[in-house]
Amino acid sequence: MVTVYVVSGASYGIGLELTRRLSSDTKNLVFALVTSVTAAEPLSTLTQSRENLRVYFETEGDRQRGFEGFHFKMIARDIGKSAEGVDVLINNISCAAGGAGGCDILSSEYRHTQIDDSHRLPSGCAFDADNVTRAFIPLLHRGLLKKVVTIASGQAHDLQLNSALPSNLEGSVPSNATKPTLRLTGARYSTLSELVREGFICVTMDCDIGGVSEIQNGSYRDNVLPYFVENVLTAIAHLKPEDSGRCIRVEHERDLITL
Repeated sequence: MVTVYVVSGASYGIGLELTRRLSSDTKNLVFALVTSVTAAEPLSTLTQSRENLRVYFETEGDRQRGFEGFHFKMIARDIGKSAEGVDVLINNISCAAGGAGGCDILSSEYRHTQIDDSHRLPSGCAFDADNVTRAFIPLLHRGLLKKVVTIASGQAHDLQLNSALPSNLEGSVPSNATKPTLRLTGARYSTLSELVREGFICVTMDCDIGGVSEIQNGSYRDNVLPYFVENVLTAIAHLKPEDSGRCIRVEHERDLITL
């Protein structure tokens, strides 16, 4: 049986490694949401070699329509033509909500583009996490697992996220919106009676990706990051209905901690 994943923010933070790992299993069908053609470039090699990975990105026309999530609804409808439902939706906002560790996993040639995209409210940014979730609720209804996971980095467990934002995002609109958006995506969907009855599981994951010095170490991407992503996927696989509404903290040096 095929498990269908949607990963928003698939080109930055741990999104790229998550997408790579998920699509390495032919029993998974992975739809990756990124912000632009440029942001899709890190995934191009994978899409050429893996038939179970498909990438969607925003266009300038999408952005001009406003922030009502119209383009996400269109993407969801298109995905619905090739997948009966979505089992797991992963909203990766680890760069928008995280510190230097969340952004420096990016290769240098993409980092500046992605930071700029954060000002334009990219698909993986905290602002659009709620829009993505709302757009995919109909497909999640038709899925078997019905899991919604919002991944943030740095102090998500106490929602003190402003201090963890990259310096050039401090005080910006995305910065001020991060905490209430996480509350919305984490708490709102875990308490809606209709979703509770159907067994939806909605959680936030606080991912301790690591500091700049660790990431600059050449062995980090080859050794630590894949192991860390494996912990994230293990945590997602073991989510139960009673976990809905919680924040799961994942650290690369320790076992999983549920807060």
